[in-house]
Amino acid sequence: MNPKTTNLLYWVFTIIFSGRMIYSSVGGIGPDEKTKRVFHIWLGYPVYFIQFISWAKIAGSVAILIPGLKK
Repeated sequence: MNPKTTNLLYWVFTIIFSGRMIYSSVGGIGPDEKTKRVFHIWLGYPVYFIQFISWAKIAGSVAILIPGLKK
C-alpha cells in the first residue's frame, strides 16, 4: 500500500470516528429524562457528569481532526 492510500484511509476513518463521537454526544448536552436515566441509573454516572462528558467528547473529536496538532 502506498503512502497516499494510507493517508487517505487514515483521514476517512478519522472523520467517520469523529462524526460518530460528535453524534453520540449531542444527546448529553441538553439531557432529557431518558438520557439522565440511562447515564445515572444504568451506567452509574453522577448527573452533573453527563454534560461534562458530552462536551469532552466533542472537544476530543475536534482535536483529532486538527492536522499537525501535537502534545
